[in-house]
Amino acid sequence: RDRAKQVRLELMQHGWNAELYFENSSLSDTISMVPTSAHTGEGIQDLLLMVMQMSQDLLTKRIMYMPMLQCTVLEVKVIEGLGTTVDVMLVNGQLTVG
Repeated sequence: RDRAKQVRLELMQHGWNAELYFENSSLSDTISMVPTSAHTGEGIQDLLLMVMQMSQDLLTKRIMYMPMLQCTVLEVKVIEGLGTTVDVMLVNGQLTVG
């Protein structure tokens, strides 16, 4: 939190508004800061989520749908009670339960 406040102040000195991504209510005029760690990898999934959400919001009219499934596997893990789960970034197509 202290590092985020320091970065926010530095950006404000340059005339830019910035907030942590989960506190940002106005994506159009405020920069979303996503804390990440190069050592542990923490925050990378949040960063990818923000990029995908912003792309989806800003590029919706330009996206071309194709029925053939295309995705990038981000992580495969075993969760007790659910079994093997896969986190993917969907590019094209539609995922169904089964």
